[in-house]
Amino acid sequence: MKSLTIFCKSIEVSLKTGTDICDITHQINRLVTESNIENGSLCATTGTAT
Repeated sequence: MKSLTIFCKSIEVSLKTGTDICDITHQINRLVTESNIENGSLCATTGTAT
């Protein structure tokens, strides 16, 4: 039977007021490396405020 590994982490990103874009590729790559998971899926979500 294969095992299932779940790895959860959060990052914080500061954005300016209004429309803003931030490249989080480096942070995501760091977390993938930290997880030691070689194959799988990654789901990144954002919280929003109005």
